[in-house]
Amino acid sequence: MHSLFFSLALLFTILSLLQSTLTAPVPAPPTAGSSWPGWDGIEKLFVFGASYTSTGFQSGIQAPQPSPSNPLGNHLRGNTASNGPNFITYLTTTFNASLVQTYNFAYPGAQVDTPAIDPSKSLVGKDPAYKRDHYPNDMTAQMTNQFGDHFPPTHMGERTVDWTGDTSLWISFFGINDVLAMLHLHNMDVALDRIYDAYRANLNFAYEAGARNFLLLNTPPMEIMPKYTGRAGHGDGEVANAPEVKRIVDGYNALFPRLAAEAFASGSSAKVMVFDFHALVREMQVGLAATNTLVRQFNSHEIRNLTDSCPWYTHADGSSSWGEEDYFDERCGTGVGGYFWLNDSHPSWSVHKVLAGRIAEMLWGA
Repeated sequence: MHSLFFSLALLFTILSLLQSTLTAPVPAPPTAGSSWPGWDGIEKLFVFGASYTSTGFQSGIQAPQPSPSNPLGNHLRGNTASNGPNFITYLTTTFNASLVQTYNFAYPGAQVDTPAIDPSKSLVGKDPAYKRDHYPNDMTAQMTNQFGDHFPPTHMGERTVDWTGDTSLWISFFGINDVLAMLHLHNMDVALDRIYDAYRANLNFAYEAGARNFLLLNTPPMEIMPKYTGRAGHGDGEVANAPEVKRIVDGYNALFPRLAAEAFASGSSAKVMVFDFHALVREMQVGLAATNTLVRQFNSHEIRNLTDSCPWYTHADGSSSWGEEDYFDERCGTGVGGYFWLNDSHPSWSVHKVLAGRIAEMLWGA
């Protein structure tokens, strides 16, 4: 009898264990991007790009660096291409979900890799003096020279700033100057392949340096810029280039799905996100009513002109209000934020604020 009872008890125990094993949640295997802490877990932004992105930051240790009381460091008021804050400023100070300190290496005119389009500009094998005089401030230089000099991992050198890959986000926005440099090239496909290789190599350099979280922006529809629509006084020559510009932009933007899928080896802990700036600009250009429905999600004002720029907002005039959101010149009829385009190829701060707000929404949902 005892033997039968023991056998039944043992069978019941085994069945109970099997049931608990089958119904218990199975731990998810490690996946790429598992280092992403959420937007509210980001403490530092490392930013690379060109004029849309630059805030005039200098990474030299003698200049004021980002701190809790000065999260952008030594940025210069008005030293943006938006006549006001740009999307990096807004991500740091307005749409941030935590205290964020931003190191912005972007420089106006920068490309992904200058020799990728024009091999004659390669600095390989050149002496140090030549390199100093012909320094290309492209993505490669921003990452390997500027970032690499001051923020390397411990195995690459002594750091001047503490950071971790899990709590940092690397933002990269290149392409407009690459498109301009490829205009009239007969070997666009070859140049695009070289750009892809350079972009991927730079991302892998960052990964080896400790970066884990990446945000890449594609290129806006440049063919609708005032310089290509005849709204900026550049004559028929620029207008005639619009179809070719569109073709190059489409080719360049096709690189981003590949970068997101292929930039890193399978099983890496990198999190790669691509923001479709091209689609956002298209969405904002549908018409004033639709545009301002979107604008009012992030601003208290409206955009009144989608196609033109005002010449008196194009360059700094020494006014104390230059670089402020409420900058107004009566000759323009509305404040600088009332224009979509600040000049023939750069949007105003109003567009940058929407861009930052949309990026933040995407980061919250990542």
